[in-house]
This record gives sequence, C-alpha cells and structure tokens, in this order.
Amino acid sequence: AGLKHWWTGDGTVEDAISGVTATIHGEPTFAQGRVNQALRFDGRTSYLSIDNHAIEAPEFEITVTAWFSAEWTRAYQM
Repeated sequence: AGLKHWWTGDGTVEDAISGVTATIHGEPTFAQGRVNQALRFDGRTSYLSIDNHAIEAPEFEITVTAWFSAEWTRAYQM
C-alpha cells in the first residue's frame, strides 16, 4: 500500500504526504535532528496528537517507525 503519512518534524507538524496537521500539546520545540530538524519533547507534558477522523483507518496491520534519542537526568532515571 505504500507510505500513507509522514510527520517529519522538520519545522512543521504537518504530514508531508497528506497534509494532515498534528495538534501540539505542551511546548515541544524544534531541534537539530538526525536529518534536518526534529521535535524535542520535555518528557512530561509535551506531545502531538492526530485526530483519528483525519486519517484513513488501516484495513490490516500498520507499522509505526520513530527515531528518538533520550536524555536522562537523575530525577527521571528508571
């Protein structure tokens, strides 16, 4: 079926393929990413959400892929 959605985080929260814009919660910022920019979350209150009516429901299985880098502080280590 191919790639349906791609939120690059490259200075925007708009889907590069379908144009669906994610909703920002908290205060994530844009930072240097592995390729171009990335979203930086505080690990507590910042996140993105996508309206489930804005995207087409998959007929079968889906794959979700994300690049992430964790910065741990002593207060939040497990």
